[in-house]
Amino acid sequence: VEVRSNAGDGKGKGVFARSIIEQGYVAFEDEPVISMQHSASKEASWACDRCMKRLGSLGDRDAFLGTAGGRVSGSSSSSRVGSGSAVVRCRGGCSECYCCTSCETVAWRHYHHLLCCGPLAGGDREGDDPGRHYMREFNDHADSTNDIFRLAARFYAMIVASLLKDKGEGSSKTGSGAGSDSAESSAASFLDAIRCGWKAPWWSQVALPHDVEDEDEFRSQLKELAGDSFALLRAALKSRIGNVSEREEGSLFSLDVYGSLVGMFELNNLEIFLHNGELEGTGFYPLHSMMNHSCEPNVSMFYEADEEEGEEGDYSPCSKVYAYALRDIEEGEEITCSYLDAEQLELETEERQDLLRDYGFRCTCSSCT
Repeated sequence: VEVRSNAGDGKGKGVFARSIIEQGYVAFEDEPVISMQHSASKEASWACDRCMKRLGSLGDRDAFLGTAGGRVSGSSSSSRVGSGSAVVRCRGGCSECYCCTSCETVAWRHYHHLLCCGPLAGGDREGDDPGRHYMREFNDHADSTNDIFRLAARFYAMIVASLLKDKGEGSSKTGSGAGSDSAESSAASFLDAIRCGWKAPWWSQVALPHDVEDEDEFRSQLKELAGDSFALLRAALKSRIGNVSEREEGSLFSLDVYGSLVGMFELNNLEIFLHNGELEGTGFYPLHSMMNHSCEPNVSMFYEADEEEGEEGDYSPCSKVYAYALRDIEEGEEITCSYLDAEQLELETEERQDLLRDYGFRCTCSSCT
């Protein structure tokens, strides 16, 4: 497949077939730039916090965390649980667990050293790291409002950590172990990976609900909600990265950037369903994010039940998504997916159009016209 900058009909970018793709065959596969398990789903499924590989039962989790709960933080620990799987505990002492040392190391280096809440019991000296308090407040706020804030924070931390690598500030307080790669280059690579889906701030692009009369007040409330979230995240990050100049602070901590990340993830993310539906999450898949909608799509996105762990921190194959052709696709034809689920696609045309308002377009596929 190939990405074209102009898919026609005012749609912007689009994904097109470079050759004939027969029905039932995989048109392409895609890996997430970043993903997470939904907070509510963690009460139903225990999985690697990075790649979402299954770790064991909830009973295994409770036993593992109970055994390791009082461990002094500073290095990751690994042991086998009842299912026989090797589980690695976050070196910071929080409750996050991983399927292998590689996943824990990459998560810690890229973002988690800035977001870790630390031990929940035993050895928790919060005064030594006020960031723990702010991150717990941030997570509680996200869980009670919109947990996409958690994913935005994860990516935002990746950007901040990359910008601070050259100066060593990213590891001065947190022991990130980051390498000596160019900070600007690393940050640019992260931003390039998601620029294809970059949108306006969240509070500006959400469609106005039909029962809301005062649009200015509605958007002001959304911005205030995002602002409260960002204030907690900023306080946590600032407590952990050391002193920065006024100029650097202005470039590092921008509510508009944070709001744009939230908006982009809300509109472009793909919902993740793994392990027979036990695990639910969300992720940003770059190729998928450039696909246009059709109420008569020619591909459908599927995950496959592959439990192999990733190599050197790569995502487990179970996090990959595969675009299967629903019919024969001709060379040069645009590859489309549905932004609506199967049940929503059965609705009347105007009802479907109403659901698509957040995306800022009116569908003109053959089913709608």
